[in-house]
Amino acid sequence: MKQYSVSAPQTGFTIIEMLIAVLVISIGLLGMAGLQTSGIQQSHNSYLKTQASMPAYDMADRMRSNLQGVNAGHYDDVDSMDSPVSSAPDCIGNSAACSASETATYDVYQWTDNDAEGSIASLLPSGYGMIQGNGGVFTITVLWDEARTGATGTDCSTDYTVDLKCFRLEFIP
Repeated sequence: MKQYSVSAPQTGFTIIEMLIAVLVISIGLLGMAGLQTSGIQQSHNSYLKTQASMPAYDMADRMRSNLQGVNAGHYDDVDSMDSPVSSAPDCIGNSAACSASETATYDVYQWTDNDAEGSIASLLPSGYGMIQGNGGVFTITVLWDEARTGATGTDCSTDYTVDLKCFRLEFIP
């Protein structure tokens, strides 16, 4: 006589299978949250770079409109950190025309004034700018603390614990 063994049919998950499924889903959700955080951070960094480009191109346009001031050297060595312009020239807002020097002073004032809308300091964290002229070629550098580490270096390296993030624009007016 043959004997047959009858096994009971499987009726559901065991607790171990459920715990493994929950663990796999949790790891997947944490990975997605990490990707979302990284995406938001990169989007913000891109936003800051766009914000840095606006005052750089603004200053380039201001310099192109004041070629007499450019040729006289009024824009050759501007560093808003070392020599900020404290007030606008008196000719602004009056009927008197500004000289090329006064226009250059006003341009730098608008570019670096903390309270002016569109200035570097109002657009970027710890933002400031520099302009260097070299034989008719100008380099406008906008710097900011992208990582918010308190960095103050101006070498524009990729070590953001030491150096500020930079946007450079070279042009000939």
